[in-house]
Amino acid sequence: MLRGLLEYDRKLIQDMEENQEKGTSFFHLLMISTFIYVATALYTPFMSMYYTQHGISSTEIGILGLFSCLSALVIQPLWAKRADDTGKAKTYAVIILIGVILALQTYYLGNSFWNFALSAFLLAIFSTSIVPMLDAIVIRNADKKRYNYAYIRLGGTIGFAIVVLVVGRFLKLKPALSFALAGGAYLILLIIVLLLPRSENHLPKPEGIARKIDFLAIFRLKEIFKDPAIIYIFIFAFLVTLGLYFNMFLPVYAANLGMGQDAIGIIQCVSALSEVPVLLIIRKMTKKLGALRVVALAGMLSGVKLFIASFGSMPMFIISAAMNGVTYMTMYFASTQFIYRTIRKGRDSEGQSAFCLVQTGLGAILGSTVGGVIIDLIGVRESYILFSAIVFFASLALAIPVFIRIRQGKLTAN
Repeated sequence: MLRGLLEYDRKLIQDMEENQEKGTSFFHLLMISTFIYVATALYTPFMSMYYTQHGISSTEIGILGLFSCLSALVIQPLWAKRADDTGKAKTYAVIILIGVILALQTYYLGNSFWNFALSAFLLAIFSTSIVPMLDAIVIRNADKKRYNYAYIRLGGTIGFAIVVLVVGRFLKLKPALSFALAGGAYLILLIIVLLLPRSENHLPKPEGIARKIDFLAIFRLKEIFKDPAIIYIFIFAFLVTLGLYFNMFLPVYAANLGMGQDAIGIIQCVSALSEVPVLLIIRKMTKKLGALRVVALAGMLSGVKLFIASFGSMPMFIISAAMNGVTYMTMYFASTQFIYRTIRKGRDSEGQSAFCLVQTGLGAILGSTVGGVIIDLIGVRESYILFSAIVFFASLALAIPVFIRIRQGKLTAN
């Protein structure tokens, strides 16, 4: 009888594991994508204004943002490499989520610059790895099940839009609660990630011989990608995110004009909702135009977006925010799909990590850190005009030879 019970238990466990390994559902992937951006929406759009309210200057805000930049360059590639080398994407995703939850709570230790610096440093160690590591998991599983990743990404867009609109008004009264709320959202995301199948901890190892842990390996793109055209994708992505991270000073601009957290919430909501129509058509658009053309156009439009914001009024801020879909989201979707198609076996996390390095690392250093110094030197409006010109004309200068090479057949647009 005991033997029969043991056999029954063994079969029951085996059946449960087999059901779990059938694949991740669309809803499961949608929830991951949604809560990545719900958690982000609970604190990142309001950080600059929160710092400003505690007497932190634009230069100091840029310095605090530097921690994320350096982490994206040095630390998050190591997390990605460990995840790929061990084949345990789920385990490392859990580790970084726990780290983020704890780091957010350190903002309650004090309101001085040095307190903020400690918190920003601890948060940066983990937070910069969340999007690339979970993107790798979601895109990989969506491809296995033939799900449209654009529809999955809609969850994050809509979740972000709703949260910034609702929370923006609430945080006007109690801004410090954003860190506790974000920690709670990341806890929900942690539970969702823990429910991923066991296969996410048994992934194929990278092609080639084992390598030592070396964050500089992330720059050796030939080890990670098959198509050398990836360099153009990364340059355009850098230009778009240069404008994106500089635009993080919009709350400071708005505060100088007498606007509050509720206004920032409305602007961020419009920005997020502008991604919805883009995500509904981006798959067809990318197939028709090609990823390279899409990211090139996104770069030029990013310059236009900053120029519109430079006029410094709520209507212009709204128009500028409404361009987020045709700038950042088109670049993001086209880039991540191009990366997935050209990535080498077993390098999923490192491929998305390299993309993050370009965005959150290089783009953020110039956009937020250098941008903050320039704002203190020449003013907010003048800085917006300067960055709009840099992003637009640099994108145009690169787009012309890229389009010519595509027409000549020397580059593949996809």
